[in-house]
Amino acid sequence: MTTTERASAPAPTTTVVEQLAGTMAELGMTDLFTLMGAGNLRLIHHLSTGHGVAVHHLRHENGAIGAADGWTRVTGGVGWCTVTQGPGFTNTITALLTADRARSAIVLITSDSSTLSARQAPFAAGVQGLDPALLLDPLGIPVVRATAGTAAVDLVRAHDLAVAESRAVVFVVPVGIDLLPAGEEPARPASAGVPRRATETAPADLTAAAEALATARRPV
Repeated sequence: MTTTERASAPAPTTTVVEQLAGTMAELGMTDLFTLMGAGNLRLIHHLSTGHGVAVHHLRHENGAIGAADGWTRVTGGVGWCTVTQGPGFTNTITALLTADRARSAIVLITSDSSTLSARQAPFAAGVQGLDPALLLDPLGIPVVRATAGTAAVDLVRAHDLAVAESRAVVFVVPVGIDLLPAGEEPARPASAGVPRRATETAPADLTAAAEALATARRPV
């Protein structure tokens, strides 16, 4: 390839997953809690290698949401977590509902393969095919669904809802859109926002609790 050909070559196209990873970093993500699967592995890769996000791998999806919930309660920041579609998502329900009722500002990113053709993807569309909203709507947990053209804007909306209402929000990324060309950028610069502050415990209270455990006959 000549110098002229290199100069005229089109710039690489930013994909949806790259745009989402960049937006999450701009929103202040420093830690991500996850159990990796086919639906979120590219996102985790870009966050870790491209943005220096600390990725914490859990042994069960319920633990990933619980860890994000605990991180939020301690730091006062937005807790970020991600799981794959289908059974990966259904495994989160107990911890997700607990976080929402505790008014923890967390964002769960999950994939959705229910829109795929069962003939083309018999496992992903069959065994793993489930629209998260079917389970979340009766529980009152809000769902923000991404489209390829507005994924970053949709993500900021999910984040802002979690912050404004101090609750759990599920951000759904349909399988197949992650490698499409990125679309609209957020209308305003991404902002980490400020959720409620974590409650600070007085040192004397911590000491009293430790002494109570140390002297208890049947500690829990």
